[in-house]
Amino acid sequence: MSPEVAAALTETYRLLLEEIGSGVKLTAAGYLPPKLVQRFAQSSGITRWFRGRVNREDGAWPVAEIRDTAQGLGLLTKRHGTLSPTAAGKRAVNDPLLMWRHIASRLPFGREDFDRHAGWMALVVVGAELPAEEWDAEISDLLALIGWRMSRGNMVINPSALSPTLSVLDVLGFGLNPKARKGVNPALAALARAAVRGR
Repeated sequence: MSPEVAAALTETYRLLLEEIGSGVKLTAAGYLPPKLVQRFAQSSGITRWFRGRVNREDGAWPVAEIRDTAQGLGLLTKRHGTLSPTAAGKRAVNDPLLMWRHIASRLPFGREDFDRHAGWMALVVVGAELPAEEWDAEISDLLALIGWRMSRGNMVINPSALSPTLSVLDVLGFGLNPKARKGVNPALAALARAAVRGR
């Protein structure tokens, strides 16, 4: 993995860490300050595709999801109403290869068994270089094969592909832009394989 490719892949998370700096006081409701949300949405390209105002985190789901996954990856931590970079976040913000390795080392993640299982399936599908348009159906089918099911009324259906790990892969590969989620990203596939292999 070249530093240039790693930089392109991890840019969204590094931009968020740059905005957070040494730490930022959250609003009384626990959200990022509106001005920071606006700056980050602009620098990360969210404003180019997101329909809606991006001046509040609770009204701009992509910003909230990127922040949540950054915390799940151990890049940010919240204490006493302040969001700050972790030691790993501080080390990785200016080192794309270190960021790449850190993210690979933390995947899959999630608190529930389903999140972890869905995360493993996401890594396998992305690492196998399937086009992004096929991810959801393939992950869902794999989860069904290992025994997961969902009920909808009287029907039993395949489970959703959604997981924290899939969100991270979407952030890395496409900045969460649903319209950009297509084709194969070889660098993202390499990261997924590194995570499966244990780095």
